[in-house]
Amino acid sequence: MRPAIRRVHLLLALTVGLFAALSGLTGSVLVFHPELDRILNAELRSIEPRDERPQLDAAIAAVRSRFPDEPIQFARLARAPGDTYEFWIGTELRRVYVDPYTARILGWRSEHPGVIGFIENLHEHLLAGLTGQTILGVIGLVLLVVLGTGLYLWWPGLRKLAGAFRLRRGAPWIKVNYDLHRLIGIVSFLLLFLSALTGAALIFHRVSAGLLIATLGGTPPPAPPVIESAPPGPMLSAAVLVERAHAALPNATPTWIQPPASPKAPFLVRLRFDSNPHPNGTTYVAVHPHTGEILALHSHRAAGVGQKAADLRYPLHTGEALGLAGRIAMAATGLAPTALLVTGLSFWLIRRRPARATKRVRRESESSLA
Repeated sequence: MRPAIRRVHLLLALTVGLFAALSGLTGSVLVFHPELDRILNAELRSIEPRDERPQLDAAIAAVRSRFPDEPIQFARLARAPGDTYEFWIGTELRRVYVDPYTARILGWRSEHPGVIGFIENLHEHLLAGLTGQTILGVIGLVLLVVLGTGLYLWWPGLRKLAGAFRLRRGAPWIKVNYDLHRLIGIVSFLLLFLSALTGAALIFHRVSAGLLIATLGGTPPPAPPVIESAPPGPMLSAAVLVERAHAALPNATPTWIQPPASPKAPFLVRLRFDSNPHPNGTTYVAVHPHTGEILALHSHRAAGVGQKAADLRYPLHTGEALGLAGRIAMAATGLAPTALLVTGLSFWLIRRRPARATKRVRRESESSLA
């Protein structure tokens, strides 16, 4: 049994090890993506704080005037006095940044801009769009098997448990390398397993959410309602619609909006309760764009255990669910796949040398006897 599991562990580790290492290294950087983006793109992401009221409708008008052929898909609201608005527009999701107080367009960029954008695209899509994303999801699932078999192979039994965490000093390099591989694997096991599990769950989000809700119960966010008929006249201002959604849940903070894409679509507002570990919140309100009537509401607080567990996938993956300490721990965990790949590959190559030498001697002997 154990030799078979060792072969499975080796084969799968050699298959996905490089991808896991790449995903881990890029993930370590992206844990602090918001802070890095603010530093590297301060001219787009930060402004001087003011005691003025943000001008959401003026900002929307400015974006639509500058990009008339690229409809606004989403908009990230300013969440602090020094934040800017971030509009996602067009089918390619160009990002446009606007000063909330003056409605001045500060600049724009592509969906995955610059070095950090490249790392983000590599981490989430392998630079291959939906196909790359799916491949990463499968790799995440395979990595769970690698970790599980690795744990089985590491387990020394209760009597020898204390010795399983030490490095043999003065031993030959192959044994030190082996000990190092085992030690890195067991120390990082829980967070590495959590990272692979939540990463795969985020990619296969519908399946994972369905399983959690079916198992633990809960209520998923409803599909946006369809508006069959709208009264004559223009839409209410975006600021008013956001205020209506906020009034329905005054303890939650609006974080994103989604303007109607058609006359039958509602105005969607995303909100966050302070108790919700997700940085964007997982509460949604659909508002009638002409009357301000609340058409649908999904509150994180009333979502049920299964949906709340589904909402934890992203903040657990990034470590944000546990605050700064969690983010640092996840960033450090991202280095583990590379360390495991190097030590595991070294051990495998070192062990193959005697086998190759034996085969060579055997072939030479058979050749001399022929």
